[in-house]
Amino acid sequence: MTSHSTDDDQPSAIHDHNIAYLMLARELIIKDKSLALLQLGMNESLAELIAAMPIEQIIAISRTNRLICTLALDQERLLEWRDNTPWHQEIYHAQRTLYLTGNTCSEPRESGESDSSQRPGASLVRQTHDQLLAIEMIELGARPAVILHSLNMPYARITRLYREMTGRPLPKGTLPFATDWFLQWRANMHASVFLNYHRCLESLSLQGSTELLLSSYRHYLNWQAAPAGEALLSITRAWTLLRFLESHLLHMRRCSCCDCLFIDDANAPQGNFRCGLCAPPSRAGHYKQHTPARNIPASGKSQTAP
Repeated sequence: MTSHSTDDDQPSAIHDHNIAYLMLARELIIKDKSLALLQLGMNESLAELIAAMPIEQIIAISRTNRLICTLALDQERLLEWRDNTPWHQEIYHAQRTLYLTGNTCSEPRESGESDSSQRPGASLVRQTHDQLLAIEMIELGARPAVILHSLNMPYARITRLYREMTGRPLPKGTLPFATDWFLQWRANMHASVFLNYHRCLESLSLQGSTELLLSSYRHYLNWQAAPAGEALLSITRAWTLLRFLESHLLHMRRCSCCDCLFIDDANAPQGNFRCGLCAPPSRAGHYKQHTPARNIPASGKSQTAP
């Protein structure tokens, strides 16, 4: 009798789950479509269709004996429980994120599309928008040189904004310029997570290059669950990483083991590539706690670059 009752409840449970999924998807899309596209792993046309659905249509679609959403983690190794140590959990968290972002998004749009912030004769609205972007970049820890290359703003205005917001003089030293940092084991994992977010958002939205950088970096911060000043990958290094990819000094390669996309040297030998998460080095897990870049007061003689 109990078994018969349970069998009768299964279609109702599936029906309720389908309604809950569609209602949640509809709410996420209406609230923030670009974020919902990444979270739900669907294209923009399907998202617009779900957002426009009335409640009656959602209920009608949900009346089926099959779940309308599928399990995105379709590899057994991604569902296995790992050792409950911090570095094992960091690897597991990174693998799930890399797999979902790298396999649920289409190829990004072709490069070469002009950013609206770089168009000549920017209007007052455009200038105000650029200033808001500059403020957000400073809050995330971007160097003035990064803002100057990303936005159509005069250097004097950027330096004034930087001093007003941080209360510090401009940082000294050059921007990060070596590709070796991105090939280190833990740095490669964090940079690959950011780049997969960037690649996925680029294929799902029509944001400009600066907005895309900021959106991707905020997703990375949420993934790491750390404020910008404590993140292993600074926004300045994230911007530099994108420049290295445009210059073909680095590229993305798919791991033959986990099927995820990782950053690799563009001149590395082609062949059977295994990422640092599937084949971690012997010293993995013995890294020191990351110390964020320290800003020397105005009276100091030097200042550490992020």
